[in-house]
Amino acid sequence: MTKTQSTKQGSDRDYFTADLHLGHPGILKHAARTAFMTDEDRASFDRRAANGELNRWKPSKATIAAMDRGLIDNINSVVPEDATLWILGDFALVRDERSLRRYRESIRCRDVRLVWGNHDRRP
Repeated sequence: MTKTQSTKQGSDRDYFTADLHLGHPGILKHAARTAFMTDEDRASFDRRAANGELNRWKPSKATIAAMDRGLIDNINSVVPEDATLWILGDFALVRDERSLRRYRESIRCRDVRLVWGNHDRRP
C-alpha cells in the first residue's frame, strides 16, 4: 500500500501507510510504479515487460528520486503536521543514517511512528 489513509475508527488524527520502500530501485519494477518513472524509463520498462525481460530492467536515479519525492509529497498533502503518522513497515531500503534522516525530515508530520518491516534495514 503506497497511499496514505486516515483511519475511520479511533482518532481522526491517526494516519497509516506502509510499504513506501523509499530508495528501493527494485520496488519500481515489482510494484509497477510507472507513475514515478521518467519517460525514458517508462518506455524501457514497457519494452522489457512486453519481451518478458523485466528481470533485466533497472530504473535511473532520476526515477528513484521522483518516486521518493512523490511518495513524501503525497504524505505531506494528506497528513497534518500535528497528526500521528504510523508507517507499518518497509519505510526505506537504505542503510546510511543520513539518507534515513533526510527521508524522515522530509515528512512534515512531527509524530511519526515506525513499525519495522522485513525490508527495513537498521543503520
